[in-house]
Amino acid sequence: SWTKNSVTLSSYFVVSPNGEQNASELTTSGTTPYIGHTPTIIQGNTYTLGCFVKKGTSRWVRLTNGSSSVTGAWFDLENGVVGSRSASSLSSSIESYGDNWYKIQNTVIGQTNNNTLLGLSDADGGTTTTQTGNTVYFWGFQVEEGSYATSYIPTRGQSATRAKDTASIDLI
Repeated sequence: SWTKNSVTLSSYFVVSPNGEQNASELTTSGTTPYIGHTPTIIQGNTYTLGCFVKKGTSRWVRLTNGSSSVTGAWFDLENGVVGSRSASSLSSSIESYGDNWYKIQNTVIGQTNNNTLLGLSDADGGTTTTQTGNTVYFWGFQVEEGSYATSYIPTRGQSATRAKDTASIDLI
């Protein structure tokens, strides 16, 4: 289940990077807007948070576990760059997927607060907004234990174990 704070959520709003109309729109309705999920996080372990985002009218988003001041990373959806990072954010990245979609990732040291969240803000390093009605689109939110993200795993909100990757080559 998702926790919504100062946002409204419209599901199946736009076409996601997989080509289906299954991405959601977040619209700010208060000063500290975010959508969060509470997976089982073990304090001190390394986790990689990721999702696909597309700018609506909101330029800045943050991806974090627990308090943004501890593990947050901020992403500029207008320029496609990573903004500031908190001390327990080990690494973060933003990658273009075409049609103004970006895959954002933040690798963190897990905190006691299990809430992982995608938040909207007015500026780099901020957690609040002064305007209501700003939007951002998101899809494919994923939390993985480890120091890097794997490819998107469609779990529909349930825990899943990734199958082992294999490779083969045919010799002529």
